[in-house]
Amino acid sequence: MNNFKILEKEVLNNSKVESNDRTYFDFHKRRFKKFDQFLDSFEAKKSHNKENTRVLEIGSHYLHTSILLSSRSFQVDCMDVEEFWNLDFVKNRAQKFDINPIIENDISRLKNFENISNRYDLVVFTEILEHITFNPIQFWKLIYQLLKPGGIIYI
Repeated sequence: MNNFKILEKEVLNNSKVESNDRTYFDFHKRRFKKFDQFLDSFEAKKSHNKENTRVLEIGSHYLHTSILLSSRSFQVDCMDVEEFWNLDFVKNRAQKFDINPIIENDISRLKNFENISNRYDLVVFTEILEHITFNPIQFWKLIYQLLKPGGIIYI
């Protein structure tokens, strides 16, 4: 089964009625397909084993993008606010797809990453640009510090 179908099956079979999960997925389906195509080209360019590819998704929301990453055997760290990580179906997805949760309620500081560098091959921002309502200079410096040499930021 291809990676997008894995995501689609997860959302169709495991969305909670009270959540906005399926509606959100349906509205953004085209964007998720485009990201999946990007991952095809990203994988083709990687010269090492994909299991060693580390990805940070900032603003992981309902883990749609994270599932696309994890189903390619990437090591996936997902950062979002506590509100999303407290949702049972999000916790269950993270466990099911071997996704590492990172709770960060203040993206202007990113305290979980203060002393980390050269960790990620890919940093993904598809859900949070509208939340950067602060001077982003230090934020972007830290993101760049987290990237391995040759790493990519996907916006």
